[in-house]
Amino acid sequence: MLRYLLFAFYILHFFTGINAKIEESVLISSRELSSIRDEPDFDKNYRIIEANFGPKGQDNFGKGHIPGAIYVDAAFNSTKLTLLEVSLPILEAWQSYLGSLGISNDHQLIIYDRSEYGFKQSSRLFYLIKLFGKNKVKVLNGGFNDWVRNRFDASTKIQKFSDEIYIASFNPKLLRLYENIIKNIETNAEILVDARNSSEYENGHIPGAFNVPYNEFFDSKTGLLKTKQELMKMVLNEGIDLNESIIAYCQSGIRASSLMLVLEMVGAKKVSVYNGSWFEYSQRSEDMLDKIITRLTKFFDSLFNFVLFK
Repeated sequence: MLRYLLFAFYILHFFTGINAKIEESVLISSRELSSIRDEPDFDKNYRIIEANFGPKGQDNFGKGHIPGAIYVDAAFNSTKLTLLEVSLPILEAWQSYLGSLGISNDHQLIIYDRSEYGFKQSSRLFYLIKLFGKNKVKVLNGGFNDWVRNRFDASTKIQKFSDEIYIASFNPKLLRLYENIIKNIETNAEILVDARNSSEYENGHIPGAFNVPYNEFFDSKTGLLKTKQELMKMVLNEGIDLNESIIAYCQSGIRASSLMLVLEMVGAKKVSVYNGSWFEYSQRSEDMLDKIITRLTKFFDSLFNFVLFK
């Protein structure tokens, strides 16, 4: 019953604009990007960024990309650890890296990638940019594939900008750690939302988590993100209150970044990402369970021996 009341409430506010005016969209279309690229001060005000992971992504970038774009490795200064599929970059290294690419705090960033719908590496970079203190960032709806579908030009020219000073500032409100998740399981202070596919979710998830699957965010006919109305319906059908604080997670933190973007798009104001996600939680919670079982086994062994030999 609650989910239907929430759905009715938000749909009313969504269409009337009462108390739910969505901020300037985090998305930009290929046509909009093509149009603003003709502005005389474009390079002064904007940076187009192709996001991918590692050197192979840069090789693909060199074969053809949106004119004027620069390549940013969304896995820069990140490593795979025992409990983390993808670690976060060190702040000082991150700001030096972006500055060396000609990105300043004043630039409006427009990010795209080459994944099927354009919301994989670009969403991860979107999250990292915001985590380290910058909010002037948009994602190209449909990514490079949509740019090509609309028959806009691609270029093999590698754009070089002069170094800029980029100052990063860590925003702890956008990140949750394992300890936060354990505490939240007890308190239910924040809403947990799992972005993994339904089958993954059903095979095991963090207790109390809702499921809004990443693979259902997209319209296969258009190759774009679904409309705000469709996405809002997906979220509200789960009974998720957009006024509450929400923690997004997935397998490794990548799809959770896309979920964060979607939640912000439909009006959520307090969204964080559990970067360790299921990769970390499943390992550490199993370790905890093993320790509890071991302690209980020792206790009952001791109790049995005490009773037997008393």
